[in-house]
Amino acid sequence: MFDEINLVIKNDKNVPKKEQLERIRLASFLALFLVGILSVFVFLVNLRFSTTGIKNQQSQVLQTLSSYNDTVAKIYVLNSRLDDIGIIMNKRKDYSQDVEQIIKLTGSAVAIENYEYDQQKNLSLSISSSSLNDLNDFLNNLLKLQDNGTVGDVVMTGLKSDPAQGYNVSLEVLTQ
Repeated sequence: MFDEINLVIKNDKNVPKKEQLERIRLASFLALFLVGILSVFVFLVNLRFSTTGIKNQQSQVLQTLSSYNDTVAKIYVLNSRLDDIGIIMNKRKDYSQDVEQIIKLTGSAVAIENYEYDQQKNLSLSISSSSLNDLNDFLNNLLKLQDNGTVGDVVMTGLKSDPAQGYNVSLEVLTQ
């Protein structure tokens, strides 16, 4: 009775050798098939994401960027120059208000023929009128601006008289 109860099965006796050989063959074919599919998958991934393709794309991008490199450098230099010009313009005195005040002094009888700033920031004026009285009024008003501190020294550099054209006065006004 005890001989019939055997819980441990021996493979040799229960499974014939032919069946074992079939199982091993099936396992080897499955492994071969799996390795083949895996090889094809790795080949396709390598083909899709190959390093030579990526290197070609990288070189194309670098060539594209290098063509823009000169433009970027020019834009950088231009922006730098514009910033420097802005700094200079902010430091520079605005002479337009001084000129506007001097122009307001001219009446209908006095004409400004020429005005210019020199390198020492002096304003050179050439005014003309048919009457010395009008020129005198203009000069007195200009001297009032000097007294207010709006302009610096006023120096008369010339006075011309022509019976046909009237009187011409040349002035230098030092700006502050």
